[in-house]
Amino acid sequence: MHARSVGTEISDGNFTAIVLNSLPSTWDSIVTTVFEHDSSSEIIAKLHAWWLRVYKNQNVNTSRGITTLYASTS
Repeated sequence: MHARSVGTEISDGNFTAIVLNSLPSTWDSIVTTVFEHDSSSEIIAKLHAWWLRVYKNQNVNTSRGITTLYASTS
């Protein structure tokens, strides 16, 4: 939004590149699968779905940025 307010236009492709390049290397396995999608909204939806699936059993402490893994025993 700030870019537009100063007169810069960011294309959907450039926005996608910014998002994908900002992800840590631990996301590489999913990043390589999103290029089949055409729009940044589709790519972000796929990344979000993957994150929910992979991290659904983890508790994220957003106040400290710490992620902890729950373990259960039978």
